Amino acid sequence: MVSVALPTGFGEKELKQVHAGIVKAGEKFGCELVGGDITRWKNENPFAISVAMISKKADNEPVRRSGAKVDDYICVTGSLGGSGYGKHLTFEPRVKEAIKITQMVKVNSMIDISDGLSSDLNRICRQSSVGALINAEKIPISQQARKNKKPLNSALNDGEDFELLFTLSQENCRILLEKWDEPTAITQIGCITDTEKMQIKMTDGRIIDLHSKGYDHLKN
Repeated sequence: MVSVALPTGFGEKELKQVHAGIVKAGEKFGCELVGGDITRWKNENPFAISVAMISKKADNEPVRRSGAKVDDYICVTGSLGGSGYGKHLTFEPRVKEAIKITQMVKVNSMIDISDGLSSDLNRICRQSSVGALINAEKIPISQQARKNKKPLNSALNDGEDFELLFTLSQENCRILLEKWDEPTAITQIGCITDTEKMQIKMTDGRIIDLHSKGYDHLKN
């Protein structure tokens, strides 16, 4: 369902272009546009789009944030960071990858990285009552993030990556990485611990606390 609020000067031609783009995007993931609403601002205001999607239950059980177990490996898809340089404008939702991963092996917890690795890993840790230790050298930093003066900070905190962050047993991780044949890379970046706090091993070998510094919708 898509509702739009049209700005001044936005006519039928432009609206048809928006409609065609939404339909095309939805078709790629088997999501049909079935309705919505149209309104127009009285004065000069921005173009606004509100989208609500309803899904049906997949064949496999949903993977929650609260299922991470001590000694699980922590994995991510793709590369991280760089939304400040436009990376978030070209992402593709990892819907097919998420389904395939959960069909291949048992995944204990999963979340998409929308607010930054540090923030979304913290959500898994808090809801699973566990800690985490990640390795800075293993974090896949995007080309856009490498334009930042502090690429690692960008990969940890920028957000809007929309990559998958998930945990699974070490054996299932080995099986997944051996059999994974999709173009989207999967990288094991750390492990779940019993400390109930997040830590990161830096490139010089130091282990320091990792604080949640990603996007905060109530502060940013």
